[in-house]
Amino acid sequence: LEKQGQQLLKDASQYTRVSLKERVSHEVMQANCISKIKARGTDTARKAYAAKKVASAKAAVNKRIERGVSLGSLETEHTLAHQLRTEHDLNSRNQAQTDSYNKLRKVMTKTFWQKISTKDGRFYDEIEQVLPKFYSPQVRQQTKTSLMLTAGAAHNSVVAFLKLAQNISDRKVPDTLSEPDRVEELRDVSSLDYLLEFVKVERSLHLADVEEKESEKMAPMFELMKIVGGTEISSHSRYQLKDDGYDYMTTKSTWYCE
Repeated sequence: LEKQGQQLLKDASQYTRVSLKERVSHEVMQANCISKIKARGTDTARKAYAAKKVASAKAAVNKRIERGVSLGSLETEHTLAHQLRTEHDLNSRNQAQTDSYNKLRKVMTKTFWQKISTKDGRFYDEIEQVLPKFYSPQVRQQTKTSLMLTAGAAHNSVVAFLKLAQNISDRKVPDTLSEPDRVEELRDVSSLDYLLEFVKVERSLHLADVEEKESEKMAPMFELMKIVGGTEISSHSRYQLKDDGYDYMTTKSTWYCE
């Protein structure tokens, strides 16, 4: 064992810093120091990873080409993306347009027109404002009953006119109410926007009166809800209230509507 130990010490002495300096040049020593070996290994791994990413990208491009997908510039792709229009895009509008759609659904019903009084010519004024494509001076010479006939023609019946406007907006029949140039402009609009071309809901005086009365009717309930719920969402004093066993969170508070 002693001889083996002496041999190991003799062999190890060849690789001490002093021995290596005597046998190896300074440049070789510097190129093979621990820090250089570590940096070289890290750089190799980084280059391999970068090469793998490039290969993966090329494979993806080749796959798209095989599928027949054209590869345009980034600017071209952005332009095409902005030009895409889905049905959701066409029907999604700002709040003002959403309100117009809601009003449109009300005005398109026969009940809406039946509730308009003929007193002081209100019924005829509403037709003149909301249905300009239908209105003519001769309309005021007709009775409300005749104008509300379901079996009437589109030129002398409000109900028939609304049905025609609906069919035109749904592209079920040709547009006979608009000029050819306007028909071309409306070609790509949604059904609701097309219908607004014939039914001017924003001009409806009766609808404005109905909405005002509904707001006045709902105002007391809103005030009551403020009193019950308050404007303060929570507080430390409320948090410390003693539990009375009543589940206020899951029980429906509908008593004020009864």
